Amino acid sequence: MRTRFAVLLGWLLTALVLPGTAGPPEDKLVIITPHWAGIRKEYEAGFQRWLRDTKKVATAVKLEWLTGQGSSDIYRQIESDFVAKRPTRIDVVFGGGVENFINFARNGYLQKAPSAAAKAIPAELRGVPLRDKYDLWHGAALSAFGLMYNKAVLAKEKLPTPKEWSDLARPEYRRFVGATDPRHSGSFHMMCEIMLQANGWDRGWEVLTGMMANARSIGQAAPQVPRDVARGEVAVGAVIDFYARQEIAQAGAAGQRLGYVIPVAQTVITPDPIAILKGAPHRKASLLFVEYVLSEGQKLLVLTKGSKGGPRQFTLGRLPMLPALYDKAAEAVIGNTNPFKAGKGLDYSEEKGSARRLVLSDLIGALLVDNHAQLQRAWSADSSGARLATLAKPPITEAEALELAKKWKDPLVRNQTLARWQNFARAKYQALQ
Repeated sequence: MRTRFAVLLGWLLTALVLPGTAGPPEDKLVIITPHWAGIRKEYEAGFQRWLRDTKKVATAVKLEWLTGQGSSDIYRQIESDFVAKRPTRIDVVFGGGVENFINFARNGYLQKAPSAAAKAIPAELRGVPLRDKYDLWHGAALSAFGLMYNKAVLAKEKLPTPKEWSDLARPEYRRFVGATDPRHSGSFHMMCEIMLQANGWDRGWEVLTGMMANARSIGQAAPQVPRDVARGEVAVGAVIDFYARQEIAQAGAAGQRLGYVIPVAQTVITPDPIAILKGAPHRKASLLFVEYVLSEGQKLLVLTKGSKGGPRQFTLGRLPMLPALYDKAAEAVIGNTNPFKAGKGLDYSEEKGSARRLVLSDLIGALLVDNHAQLQRAWSADSSGARLATLAKPPITEAEALELAKKWKDPLVRNQTLARWQNFARAKYQALQ
């Protein structure tokens, strides 16, 4: 009797202290992100200022950042938690490829995050969705993809200046290309998908294979390639736009050392989203953070540090989601780059890219990353155009890749297929050495 009374009393006290909620106090927020430290610091400080100025909460909200993983690794972690039905301690997923968020929404991992600010974001940009129609995710920034290069290395080695994706497969670039494992880096995976869609499945695999064969080594995180290009360890690499801008700004000398080109007709501009996980412990704080990121937080992306409403320590140099900011931000670091007024780019299929995402990353990993040394030896033996076509022929067609995607979450199917691909790659490269 006493025990039941104590339980009832405890429940009543909880209800009195926390009316209308069964969760913990809203004084904390756990965010998982692939973003670099500058973005995290600026958004944490800006969020606290916004909460204080708008008096949205009575006490400060402490942010806990979960970092150190690429967006592909974050995707796998979240998916494994939901498949295993483990309660999540994560509130917000901030950043990563849009395909991740489309799949999160499709699999039921997200909860609605209605936002007044999101209404100012267009529904799509040249066929690419910028926000979920059910408010499950919203684009927090825009990302473009292109080629970053080191002018000094190109001049010293007498290498041509890259202009399009296929240049990465040129034999002159052997050992001078930077690359990342798409199983860990969502942005590099996206660039691989873009190369395939821009060139078609067969020619696209020639570009991917030549690029990876030319790679000095294969990194694990997207920021590694722009750093290597900036240091002159490689001459060129496929890089997301804001990483390139950061390195070019740090190099100084008005871009004399480093260059960046976006192959407009062969690329796509995509959103870098934000979302709240289903079962997030701190829903109110999560909604406030999403609202900040999509409203006042947009200014952090486009303004220079020290400017009114802009970042305090780091110029982020990213493309905002709100079209009005491109006309109003006189201090913008992005110059006249307005993706909402840019010319037509690649006719990109988000549906195809999202559907085959996991299969494609594993296929690239098995053929071009795990067997990288053997691939390089075969490429060094003969780097002619005819050899590249033979070297690059994948073990499955595009249609077969899409069919495999439907059953890729079956561990038996995935493991048996990966073993076949590994054997296929080793045998082919050995025969061509």
